[in-house]
Amino acid sequence: DAIANRVKNVYGITDAVFEPLNEVNLLVHWAGTNEQMAEAVRQVYGAVAPLGFQVHAPNLWFGGSVTDAEYTTIVDNYITTLNTVAVGNAMWKYCQGFGIHTYSLTPANIRDLHRGVLLLKSRINSALTGNNTLGTSRNSMPIFDNEHGTNGCPCKAAAIMQRLVILAGLRINASFYYAINSTDGTGPSLGLGNYTADWNRIREILLSGPLTVVNILPNGSVAFVVGGKQYRIDWVEDNPLVALN
Repeated sequence: DAIANRVKNVYGITDAVFEPLNEVNLLVHWAGTNEQMAEAVRQVYGAVAPLGFQVHAPNLWFGGSVTDAEYTTIVDNYITTLNTVAVGNAMWKYCQGFGIHTYSLTPANIRDLHRGVLLLKSRINSALTGNNTLGTSRNSMPIFDNEHGTNGCPCKAAAIMQRLVILAGLRINASFYYAINSTDGTGPSLGLGNYTADWNRIREILLSGPLTVVNILPNGSVAFVVGGKQYRIDWVEDNPLVALN
């Protein structure tokens, strides 16, 4: 509660979300039991909820080269974790939303990522037990993509634009991207500043209306429709965004 009080009283932030644990499917971030994790989430909720803050469930890492079959295992294990009971309730019942981190490395992974997120949404809706005691049904709890990168893959601008479109089509509520304005591509930066025109255009498209993903091709191209207009993002380094009409 010391952190929550500092956020509210020192920084004046009154609308914030706390995510107790990072990428819980990776041992580098968590080596405890599901029961210990559930209790940690319960305690975080007890500390920050009285100050008006929300809690999101520990986020799930969708890796840069994960296959469709591996996503199934990852998602099933995550659902088991969320159903683990702390004092009084399952872990997810102390949360108002879910978080994911998405990375992609190859054209094939773009397709697998799409199916993986669909699987996660399906399993959240069907496999979480009971109802959320915080007043939100599991069917309406949002999923946020709050970390996103390219894992050093080629066609960086295309990869992130494609993921923006895929997540918009899946109604994922928000996304955060590393260093999109950098131009050199060194260190943690993505070197996407060279694609300012494409970024501005994709932003205009995404804000223009509901988006539907039509197809994700084996070569990495993503076809989609917004407001009756068709577009495609190709797995190429230069000028990946193509208007089809």
